[in-house]
Amino acid sequence: MGEVIVMLKRIVKTIVLSMLFLLAIPVFCYGFSIDLQLSTEYAKTGDSITISGQADANSWISIKVLDEGQNIIYFNAVKSDEYGRYSDSFIVPENIEGCLTVVAGAGANVASQTLLVGRLSTQVSLELSSYEAVVGESITVFGTADPNSWVALKAVDEEGSILFFDAVKADGDGNYSLDLVIPEMAAVSLEIIAGYGDNIASQTLLVGSLSTQVSLELSSYEAIVGDSITVFGTADPNSWVALKAVDEEGSILFFDTVKADGDGNYSLDLIIPEMAAGSLEIIAGAGANVASQTLLVGSLSTQVSLELSSYEAIVGDSITVFGTADPNSWVALKAVDEEGSILFFDTVKADGDGNYSLDLIIPEMAAGSLKIIAGYGDNTASRSITIRAELDECFIATAAFGSKFEPSVALLRAFRDKYLLNNNMGQALVKFYYQNSPPLANYIAASEPLKALVRILLIPFIVMAYISFHPLWICLMLGMGFALLLWHRRKRNWQLKGN
Repeated sequence: MGEVIVMLKRIVKTIVLSMLFLLAIPVFCYGFSIDLQLSTEYAKTGDSITISGQADANSWISIKVLDEGQNIIYFNAVKSDEYGRYSDSFIVPENIEGCLTVVAGAGANVASQTLLVGRLSTQVSLELSSYEAVVGESITVFGTADPNSWVALKAVDEEGSILFFDAVKADGDGNYSLDLVIPEMAAVSLEIIAGYGDNIASQTLLVGSLSTQVSLELSSYEAIVGDSITVFGTADPNSWVALKAVDEEGSILFFDTVKADGDGNYSLDLIIPEMAAGSLEIIAGAGANVASQTLLVGSLSTQVSLELSSYEAIVGDSITVFGTADPNSWVALKAVDEEGSILFFDTVKADGDGNYSLDLIIPEMAAGSLKIIAGYGDNTASRSITIRAELDECFIATAAFGSKFEPSVALLRAFRDKYLLNNNMGQALVKFYYQNSPPLANYIAASEPLKALVRILLIPFIVMAYISFHPLWICLMLGMGFALLLWHRRKRNWQLKGN
């Protein structure tokens, strides 16, 4: 009996020592610092993938490949050489699609990479549900690709580090979408990239506390490709300001962010990109809190002339600005009010003969006179245009109906223009009306009962105005009146004869 007990003790001791030895293997045999590279980030079924990296010299490295369900589809162990280098290879098995996770090491000493398996899209577009976010916020990445193809998506920080990588499969119509949670280490801006190789699309996502107000100025408002201009202004102290340059087709040619200092001042140097031509809109801020300026890019004319199709206009009128400049050169055009504010800015390219023209809509805030300027710097020409005040307010009718665009108010306005402003008596009546009606109109507009009463009192005038534009109604009404009178007289004669 004693021998049996001794034998059992030996067996237990052997098992305990074996377990302790197995637990010590990861510490003494596996590498403590491991990195991992793949021969490719994308593959298809049957491809051979090389896994390589660096670990401690002469240490064992466990390698496993997990599918999206965290099932192990490949496992092996390799020993690093005397320099710590190791490598292994595996064949992508059949019926595998999506993202595979390749892991090297054990315990806490691991490195991993993602391998996308499937048919990649040959074209891809990309949009974001929001172009600004804070850490922890979820945004939707979406777009189009080849139907039923895989789209790789990654988020790269300003230092080029990949903070997020995943893949999504487009549906049968080629649409894809994926929710991205902004990682903790994200700051300032992330470049979101969809696709692979040459078939990619990208968008910039601003991460951080954005300014709630922003102003914007440029060190120069004209430049050529390769020039450096300074973009500067004010924002909330210590807030981030998004800056972008947008061409005439709406494409973003430049995007960056800058942090305002403690006094709220910011500045950034912008190199004019090669594809820029014509005019660029420089935009600071995000969402509704933006400011913008226009930058003219190109070969400017060294001489310019300017004429206008009309030298007087009212708000909303279209006039043609035209003249001559150097052949195939750019001409800057702006409209400046009496206070020096720029109400309009655009550019136009002269043709091969040096002729240019542009249609200008007189802006709503224009009044008095506008100075139209063509050219830039010392090479300018200018003309003045007089802005006539438009007698376009039927004050009392507008107050009663609530808007000058109401059909009844528009009808009264048309009656005034056609029948009253064409004769001295009518002009005098309109002048008296415009001088005396505004205070009364303000009083009416403040009272709902008065507005209702005035609408009723205006009915005869509205009817008269309507009939004046529809003379057929006058004939019909006169005819009906005459018929009614005739019928009434005959009825009376019949009654007299009957008596």
